[in-house]
Amino acid sequence: MSKKWKWFLGLIGTCLLVVPFLMLIDFPEKSNSNKEVTHKKQSRHFSGNAVTKNPDGSWTIPVLARKMVTDSTVQVTKGKKVIITAIGKVNSCSDRNDGAFGWTGPEGRRWSWDAKRKRTLGSTNSPFMALCVKIGENGEWFLVGTNKVFLAKQNGKLYFTVNDDIYDSRGRFRPDWMRDNVGKFIVNIKLT
Repeated sequence: MSKKWKWFLGLIGTCLLVVPFLMLIDFPEKSNSNKEVTHKKQSRHFSGNAVTKNPDGSWTIPVLARKMVTDSTVQVTKGKKVIITAIGKVNSCSDRNDGAFGWTGPEGRRWSWDAKRKRTLGSTNSPFMALCVKIGENGEWFLVGTNKVFLAKQNGKLYFTVNDDIYDSRGRFRPDWMRDNVGKFIVNIKLT
């Protein structure tokens, strides 16, 4: 095989590995003036066309790291078995010089600020940037990670969040700390 063919096949192989990963990254939007668009006022819940009903009866939904809460629109019934799986990568910021910078999967990560900050979104006992879920708007958050199977304790919709810090050490609400998050988790929900 010639060097050109080896180079070409190597390029295709690299693309097949890199392109799926790039699809998981939530890049910031750009305006026509090539300056980054400032974040618009975001609604507390995200729902709509992003939820996909699969042929096997499950649902697939993206959970963006920069959204406070993602409304899956999926209703669960008390006592029914819920199976949730997740893939993807998120980062708490895009600035490599920030102490919070670091890519992680749905299991999240432990880090030095865990004891200093209070997370009111997500579970306070769950790792930083982990995928969390609750049933109903007033339900309690708990860890999903990459895989969670549980019996629904109540009726209601499933809501997801990425377990980020939203209050600083003085107790001030800091929604801007989520707006600079990048990436997403792709979540699959199955009810049995």
